[in-house]
This record gives sequence, C-alpha cells and structure tokens, in this order.
Amino acid sequence: MKKKRKKKSKLIFLFLFIVYIVFFLRWVYDRGVPTDIIKYGNIDYTVRAQGVLLRDELFYALDLNGKFIPSLSEGSKVSKDAEIAVAMKEEVLSLFDQRQEKAKELYKVRSQAVVAKEELNMLTVDISVDMRRQLRDLTNLSTKNFTLGTTTIAENLQDMITGEYLSSSVPLLVSPQEKVLQDQINVLDSAIGNNKKSIYAGESGIVSYKIDQTEQFLNFGDYSSVSLKQIDALRKQYNQAVNQVPYQVVKNQPFVKVITDFRYRILSEADQETIDRLKSAGTIQIKMLNKGMIANATLDYTGKDPDGRGFVVLVMDEKPERLSDERFLDIEIVCDAHKGYKVPLTSLFDINDNTAKIIVLENSFASFKEVEIAGKNSEYAIIQSNEIDLYDIFVLDPRNIKEGQVLN
Repeated sequence: MKKKRKKKSKLIFLFLFIVYIVFFLRWVYDRGVPTDIIKYGNIDYTVRAQGVLLRDELFYALDLNGKFIPSLSEGSKVSKDAEIAVAMKEEVLSLFDQRQEKAKELYKVRSQAVVAKEELNMLTVDISVDMRRQLRDLTNLSTKNFTLGTTTIAENLQDMITGEYLSSSVPLLVSPQEKVLQDQINVLDSAIGNNKKSIYAGESGIVSYKIDQTEQFLNFGDYSSVSLKQIDALRKQYNQAVNQVPYQVVKNQPFVKVITDFRYRILSEADQETIDRLKSAGTIQIKMLNKGMIANATLDYTGKDPDGRGFVVLVMDEKPERLSDERFLDIEIVCDAHKGYKVPLTSLFDINDNTAKIIVLENSFASFKEVEIAGKNSEYAIIQSNEIDLYDIFVLDPRNIKEGQVLN
C-alpha cells in the first residue's frame, strides 16, 4: 500500500516538474512580444492658416441697371465667344411677368380645346359599338330572309357612318382667343429681345457669377506690393459681399467673370519656421477645408510685407472649377518636414528632450539603443543613431522588457 502511494507521489511530482519546465521555456523563448522592422519614412508638418485665392480674371459690366440670367452653371468651363449671361433692364422684368401670364392663359384655352376634341373621340367610340351591333342584326335578318326591319337598320347605319365621319374629321382649329393671346406673346417676346443683352466670353476659361468686389485689389503684378493688413480688411469686405442681391446688374459694375488661367495661387501668412520647412520640403499639399478637398502644390514665392509679416504663395492646378465661387479659404499646409528612420512614438522610452531609447533585437536578445529624435508628431518619430540600421528588428512595446532578455 505504501509503495503504491510513493509511486503515485512520484508521478505527481514528475508531472508538475514537466509543466514547470514547459512554462519556463515558454517564458524564456516565447514571450509573444510584438516587433517590427525599422523603415525609412517621413513625418508631415501641418500648419493651419487662412489663404486668399489669386487668379487671372476677365470681368464683364454693362451700362444699365437690372437683372441677369446665367447661361451656364457656376464653375463651368467655357470656350471663347460662348454666351455666359443675358442681362436686361429693370423695366423689362415686368414684360417677363406679363408674358408668363399670357402663356398661362394660352395654355388654359388650348387645354379646353383638347378636352373638347377628346369628348368627340369618345362619341366616335360609342358610335362604332352601335354600328357593330346594327351590322350583326342586319346579318342575322339576311340569313333568315327577313326583309322586315332591314331598311330601318340600314338607315341607322348611314346616320352612324355620317356621325362618325364628322366627329373624326373635326380639326383642332385655333380659336380667335388663342390667336389674340399668341399675338400678344409675340409682341412681348419682341420687346424683351430688343431690350436684353447677351454677354459672350472674350477668352476661354471658367465662368463665375460670384463677384466679391476684391478682384481689383488682388491682381498683383509682383508680390512686392502685398500688404497682409489690406488683405485682412478685404476679408471683412468679402464677408459682407456674400449677402449681396443675387443676379443683380449695377451700371458699369462687373456681374460676371471668366477665370482665364487654370492654375491658381493661394497667398497665406506664414511664420519663419513654416517658410523654412516649405523651402526644404519635397512635397507640399493644401487641404482646403471650405471645400473638403486636397491639392498638390508648389512653392512659388516667399517674402515679407511692409509691416514685416511673412507670407508664402503656393501654386496649384487641380480642380480649379470647384473653387470658382471662393476667394478666402481656411486651409492646412502640409509638407514632409522630417525624413529618416521612422518608428512609432510608443516604441521609445526614457524620452528626454531630443533623446530616447529603443529596444533592438540582436541574436534574439533585447539590446537597448540610445537614439536622437530628429522630429516627431503625436504618432511617429524620426530617429537617428549610429547603433541602428535600416531593417533592424525593434520592439513595439518596450514595457516590462529587460536588457539582455531572450525574445522570440
């Protein structure tokens, strides 16, 4: 009995020892630590700003007060000599109202005539049914050699044929009332035509019916005359012009324009750090928050205005038609600010100003390396060190890892 108990105890001890060895080996060689390889990349630099669109624009004005009718939709591409708007004097607008009333009256009269014609057609259908019935009766009498009643049926058929012919041959004639209304409409059309003026594009481009009253101040021959203080004042004026009366023509003032260059420029105030980053950037993008669109850009000019405020001019050529009705934009300028070994910020520890440590695997052992942080954002960092190389394996989460620890 004692031997069995000893044997059982040895078996239990052996089982527990084996389980311990298995867990120990898993702890040493298989920690399940997430890793990645060091890659070359860049971290974007983003700055929020306000921009103003600078464009080559051709304006159209007339020597009259009144209204205009757009010939195209806002932002449409237009060829040279194409009609872009029709303008008319204020007094002509009443003629339009009169014409509309006359057209309604004419429609009503013609509708009544059509209804009358349809009633005649319905009568024709009824006569056709009666004719078929009378013919059937006539056939039955003939087969039975009955002459009584055939004369009456024949007379009825003649009346029906005559009635159907008359009803089907009645033309839809123009009544005197219709003719009077149509003549009046023709007179109004002639008066309207003699008092309206069509506007034609002098050059090909993009048509816009948004005149913001700032165009003459934003046509810089060169950028030496740029004043950001003046642009700030124009922005306030622009916000007031947004509420202007639509489709209005004021004597000798522009009411329609053609944007003649598919390339457009955005001028924006910028500090010296942003200017320096843009100068060295390989790629630049502009996020136009008003329109929810992103466009690639190139740096055209950097400088300072007479008050010492720095600014940049960026050039783009993507989807200019979407910006035809805009002038001032809320933007984000994005450029690749730092390039180098890119790692997640969470893989660094013992961060102190511009230095930190990262864990690199060397022959399955955890090796702590000190690195310099060249740049970072909320997610990634660009690091530099003589102790690390491209495609080295590093630990994504350095917590609870000791130097020299074996990692699988």
